Amino acid sequence: GLLCLVPEAAMPLRSRSCGLFGHTALIVLCTVAHQVVGQQADPCPATWGLYPEGSCTPSITWPELSASGRFRKPNPSAWTGGLGRLMDDTGRFKVWVCMSDGPCAGGIQKLFCYVYDEYDEVFVPWGPNSCLQLVDVPPGPPPAEVFQPGGDSTFDADAPQSSALSSEEAFEQDSLLASQQLGWDLEATRERMQYQREFSGLVYAISTQYPQEFAGSAMGRNPGDSATVWLKGETVPGGLSKLVDAFNSQKKTPVLVVTGMKFSTQDQEQRMSDLAEELESSQFQGVGAAMLPGDIILVTLPASSEFPPTDQTDLPPSAGGTPDPVVQRLLPGMDPYGINLVFTDQEVDVDRHARGGRQMYSDAAYDGSVNVCTSGFSVRRISDGVNGVTTASHCTGMVHYDAEDPETDFPLYHKGEHCGTYGDVEWKGSDHSEPAEFWARPDLKYSVSAVTTAFSINDVYCVYSRIQALRICDYVFSTSVSQSGSLGYCAGRTSYSLVAMDHDYTLSGDSGGPYSYSSQVAGTIKGAKYLWYGWRGTLSRADLFPDALGVEVKIA
Repeated sequence: GLLCLVPEAAMPLRSRSCGLFGHTALIVLCTVAHQVVGQQADPCPATWGLYPEGSCTPSITWPELSASGRFRKPNPSAWTGGLGRLMDDTGRFKVWVCMSDGPCAGGIQKLFCYVYDEYDEVFVPWGPNSCLQLVDVPPGPPPAEVFQPGGDSTFDADAPQSSALSSEEAFEQDSLLASQQLGWDLEATRERMQYQREFSGLVYAISTQYPQEFAGSAMGRNPGDSATVWLKGETVPGGLSKLVDAFNSQKKTPVLVVTGMKFSTQDQEQRMSDLAEELESSQFQGVGAAMLPGDIILVTLPASSEFPPTDQTDLPPSAGGTPDPVVQRLLPGMDPYGINLVFTDQEVDVDRHARGGRQMYSDAAYDGSVNVCTSGFSVRRISDGVNGVTTASHCTGMVHYDAEDPETDFPLYHKGEHCGTYGDVEWKGSDHSEPAEFWARPDLKYSVSAVTTAFSINDVYCVYSRIQALRICDYVFSTSVSQSGSLGYCAGRTSYSLVAMDHDYTLSGDSGGPYSYSSQVAGTIKGAKYLWYGWRGTLSRADLFPDALGVEVKIA
């Protein structure tokens, strides 16, 4: 083997100093098995350009990479940064890029890195991130629960005769509930909720086709109010304009398009990640944030003698006016525009401690206590069709399912969990069937007809609080939220891509339970977060289950 020692000035700033030998002028890059011999590249090269021509070279171009959304946080698959002291005087090599895919990469844990040749406009292979350490990729954590054999049912033949409501019946039930709880006329509620479904489809099209311009969306607060889409920059792309015009031509209430935003949704999610990293590098831990349209980011931090609780205001958060000096002090490396800081004595983040909506529970602890959570939705593993049911990942140790009469309770088998980029979710298998249904109230089951793929401010969804035996409808407050965890597998981990509601209507024991409107699935209960002087219920998005767990919600 060869121990590569290179001058400190020749290495990236984030390489690790070698404390073992005490050489302050030297940095240990890595230990390797061989040097470059003929056409064989050293797996941990001290500089770029040592790989054979064509070896490890990606087919993607820089414009394609930039437009792909792969730098987008909190779900990136590519990272980039400046070369700093390694930048040459000619300006040919300025930045590095690490990617999770390509001929020499192997996913997030095995990134491969390049420098970009500004003259020839190509990526020049450098080496694996495991050696260069350009990107801080957390090691894949061992699961808090051991995978359990059994519970690999792939059939639904033994499903009991269902009394679940159809999509139309469930829509009528929730329209009646929403009209009563929100004070709307019933017919106006039906029209408003149908409009929400259709607007969600438009938002999905815009956000996926024009990610660099899309800066947020919102339904009108009341029936008959216009929905709005925000865009970065002053111009509306022609294709996007055609999408909106085609939608408006069929609607009584037109969608409004607001331009002039400074940041796209992608930009804002990156800023949320950056500010969390900067704050956590100082005195704050488990920093989370929430995004609102209009270039607004909300951050709640624990108060202290240095930073006393912020006086509550009835004014909405804003992006204009004089920059907050506290933001400038705590985040000196960031543009303070739109960042709204609140300090509070409240607890900032709270985790709520096989058909969706039923109780799941643990074995008794030494003191006789039993932890309980709630099941979310029936799912199917995409790779092999194995069925199961979801709950929250912080609900560690759920091994029993509260069966429906006349069945007796039956065991659950741990299959997988995720607490991070795609929310706070896990799934369990059983030896029973898991029909595409969920409990929406203690006396009502809904069949699943669809999964929500795009959320907007003021969307209305209903949550089933099993602990209170209530179904409650509420508005969406924020479509992009990060929240630190305090329980089970999620303790010390931050969940991203969450949605926050206007209010928190859930209790301990509801974790993992279902959010939906009618038979359209929205997500599962994470917990609650204190944002802009109020507690907001938070949920993990069901459309991200395939990314988080490799499963998809079963559709009737």
